[in-house]
Amino acid sequence: MNGILATVSFFLIGVILKKTRRIPEGFSQSLISFIVNVSLPALTLKVIHDVSLNSSLLFPMVVPLIVFALSALLILALNRMIHLPRETVGCLILLCGIGNTSIIGIPLIDAFFGYEGYGAALVVDQSNFLVMCIAGLSTVGMFGSAAPDAKSIFKRIMTYPSILAMLLAMIFKPMAFPGWLGELLVTLGKTLTPLAIIALGASFESELKKEVLGPFFLGAAIKLIVIPLCIIGMFYSFIPLGNIASRVAIIQSGMPPMILAGLIAADSKLNPPLAFSLVVLGIPLSFLTLVFWNRILGCLI
Repeated sequence: MNGILATVSFFLIGVILKKTRRIPEGFSQSLISFIVNVSLPALTLKVIHDVSLNSSLLFPMVVPLIVFALSALLILALNRMIHLPRETVGCLILLCGIGNTSIIGIPLIDAFFGYEGYGAALVVDQSNFLVMCIAGLSTVGMFGSAAPDAKSIFKRIMTYPSILAMLLAMIFKPMAFPGWLGELLVTLGKTLTPLAIIALGASFESELKKEVLGPFFLGAAIKLIVIPLCIIGMFYSFIPLGNIASRVAIIQSGMPPMILAGLIAADSKLNPPLAFSLVVLGIPLSFLTLVFWNRILGCLI
């Protein structure tokens, strides 16, 4: 619980800094840029290099694909009954199918499981990013203003810092890192949680426009409640919930929508107000739902 209290405290620090106007313009974007380009790659390089690759990581690897497929099927099925605008359907598929498994996911996994959960959490995160690049951008092509080509998708994957870090970790896995390098990577990786949550608190907006109320609550319910429930229901009899990798994967399936997915949705004219609402307001809501799911998993062991 101390980890959860620390996470909430970091978020409130960010909110207070914003409310008191003690931060410069672009503060949150600068922190997120540092996280994406330094903190997360350092953590990925260290943890993936050290983690023992085994069959227990197969479930974390496939969960993001299952989450996206389930989300798309649910939203398309519901749309046959409620007939949402095309851009709203695309927005919901993209944001409900792609979770914030790094900037929010890693800190909350840290809060719930500590360092022991990092390996599975990072496997989910890398798989989630690949799903976003392929399935997510394909959704943009179907519902948005422009279809991405295969070359741009491949370039996005191969130039993403934490993907490069993962590849380096796999290449150098047979070799031990020098002590100083391991310590440096750990130190840089530890900056991820406080900087990420402070940045999100400093960019938090509580306003929810009336025209997106219905789709917002639909999307939030699917992403934060229905999807984790489906994952637990589908795999309860097949995976050992006492295994930390399985529990991490389920918790990651209930993360709020990915920030990058929200920006892509907005840029592609997929109902930008809805996209921003799901990304920003989904974060504090997820603090509540994820604590609930973690308690449920603890009861099921």
